[in-house]
Amino acid sequence: MKYILKCAIAFFIFIFLSNTYAFTRGIYLTQSTAQNKTKMAYLIAQSKKFGIDTFIIDMNGPSKSYAANVKNVVRQGIHYVARVVIFPHGGTHAQVVDKNIWAKRLKLAKYAIELGANSIQLDYIRYRSENPANPEKAKRILKVVQYFKNELAPYKVSLQMDIFGIAAHKPAHTIGQDPGALAAVVNAFCPMVYPSHYEP
Repeated sequence: MKYILKCAIAFFIFIFLSNTYAFTRGIYLTQSTAQNKTKMAYLIAQSKKFGIDTFIIDMNGPSKSYAANVKNVVRQGIHYVARVVIFPHGGTHAQVVDKNIWAKRLKLAKYAIELGANSIQLDYIRYRSENPANPEKAKRILKVVQYFKNELAPYKVSLQMDIFGIAAHKPAHTIGQDPGALAAVVNAFCPMVYPSHYEP
């Protein structure tokens, strides 16, 4: 019960005290879409028409077309949130503790910031769900998130994190996500709202 209360308080803080993302309307775009000038021009026009103010866009690697189109998004006054996948499909223990992987993903985040991102969204920052439960996993994932928090602090960007529904009411020791502990490190949680990922 205390854990649920802690998570609820964290979510209310994110909703009501965040000046940047308290009231936003956003859409998610793949990198391939972001690299298409025609599609992006259409999406920008439609977003202005219907009040969309945020684009969450995958950042998988540098691209001239991506850079040009994203810079235009920013010029048009639309918030650019860069989604960076940390451990695709969830990490193994070896991957989660591999600081070389952390550094590669950090490089992508910094590249996105150069293009105008004012927020970095960390996705798949967890263990694979089929692995055995272990409370130590949450400590390791927290360490990874803290690394990004510290490294990105000089850039003064918002740090978001995607979490599974199974971590919404108690720590998910299979995947290593504990929102109660992570709330002190990130600026916002982005819950994955697949019904299958929420326990009864």
